Amino acid sequence: MFIDVLKFILHKTVPCKIDRLKPKDLYFGTPLIKSLLVKRCRLRKDGPTEQADALAVRISHLISVERSKHLTRLAQASPKDL
Repeated sequence: MFIDVLKFILHKTVPCKIDRLKPKDLYFGTPLIKSLLVKRCRLRKDGPTEQADALAVRISHLISVERSKHLTRLAQASPKDL
Protein backbone atom coordinates (compact mmCIF):
# COMPACT_ATOMS: atom_id res chain seq x y z
CA MET A 1 0.00 0.00 0.00
CA PHE A 2 2.69 2.48 0.99
CA ILE A 3 4.84 1.54 -1.99
CA ASP A 4 1.89 1.98 -4.36
CA VAL A 5 1.25 5.47 -3.02
CA LEU A 6 4.94 6.31 -3.29
CA LYS A 7 5.08 5.06 -6.89
CA PHE A 8 2.00 7.10 -7.73
CA ILE A 9 3.50 10.29 -6.26
CA LEU A 10 6.80 9.72 -8.04
CA HIS A 11 5.03 9.05 -11.33
CA LYS A 12 3.06 12.31 -11.04
CA THR A 13 5.96 14.55 -9.99
CA VAL A 14 9.09 13.20 -11.70
CA PRO A 15 9.08 13.42 -15.49
CA CYS A 16 9.77 10.17 -17.27
CA LYS A 17 11.01 11.90 -20.42
CA ILE A 18 13.48 14.75 -20.40
CA ASP A 19 13.66 17.14 -23.33
CA ARG A 20 17.15 18.51 -23.74
CA LEU A 21 17.53 22.09 -24.82
CA LYS A 22 20.48 22.72 -27.07
CA PRO A 23 22.37 25.99 -27.51
CA LYS A 24 20.95 26.39 -31.02
CA ASP A 25 17.36 26.23 -29.72
CA LEU A 26 15.55 29.54 -29.74
CA TYR A 27 15.00 31.43 -26.50
CA PHE A 28 11.31 30.51 -26.39
CA GLY A 29 12.08 26.79 -26.73
CA THR A 30 11.00 25.60 -23.32
CA PRO A 31 10.80 21.84 -22.72
CA LEU A 32 6.99 22.04 -22.83
CA ILE A 33 6.97 23.79 -26.20
CA LYS A 34 9.57 21.42 -27.57
CA SER A 35 7.59 18.34 -26.53
CA LEU A 36 4.39 19.81 -27.98
CA LEU A 37 6.15 20.51 -31.28
CA VAL A 38 7.27 16.88 -31.47
CA LYS A 39 3.73 15.73 -30.69
CA ARG A 40 2.30 18.04 -33.37
CA CYS A 41 4.79 16.72 -35.91
CA ARG A 42 3.77 13.13 -35.12
CA LEU A 43 0.09 14.01 -35.45
CA ARG A 44 0.66 15.66 -38.82
CA LYS A 45 2.50 12.59 -40.11
CA ASP A 46 -0.09 10.12 -38.80
CA GLY A 47 -3.09 11.89 -40.21
CA PRO A 48 -5.42 13.54 -37.64
CA THR A 49 -4.70 17.08 -38.78
CA GLU A 50 -7.55 18.58 -36.74
CA GLN A 51 -5.78 17.62 -33.52
CA ALA A 52 -2.49 18.89 -34.90
CA ASP A 53 -4.09 22.22 -35.82
CA ALA A 54 -5.56 22.60 -32.34
CA LEU A 55 -2.16 21.82 -30.85
CA ALA A 56 -0.56 24.38 -33.19
CA VAL A 57 -2.83 27.10 -31.79
CA ARG A 58 -1.78 26.19 -28.25
CA ILE A 59 1.90 26.17 -29.23
CA SER A 60 1.52 29.55 -30.90
CA HIS A 61 0.00 31.01 -27.75
CA LEU A 62 2.79 29.58 -25.56
CA ILE A 63 5.47 30.94 -27.90
CA SER A 64 3.88 34.41 -27.89
CA VAL A 65 3.82 34.40 -24.08
CA GLU A 66 7.50 33.42 -23.92
CA ARG A 67 8.43 36.07 -26.49
CA SER A 68 6.61 38.77 -24.55
CA LYS A 69 8.47 37.74 -21.37
CA HIS A 70 11.75 37.92 -23.25
CA LEU A 71 10.98 41.35 -24.69
CA THR A 72 9.91 42.65 -21.29
CA ARG A 73 13.28 41.66 -19.86
CA LEU A 74 15.03 43.37 -22.77
CA ALA A 75 13.10 46.59 -22.19
CA GLN A 76 14.54 46.82 -18.68
CA ALA A 77 18.08 45.80 -19.69
CA SER A 78 21.00 48.15 -19.83
CA PRO A 79 22.95 48.69 -23.06
CA LYS A 80 25.72 46.52 -21.66
CA ASP A 81 23.29 43.61 -21.18
CA LEU A 82 22.05 43.86 -24.75
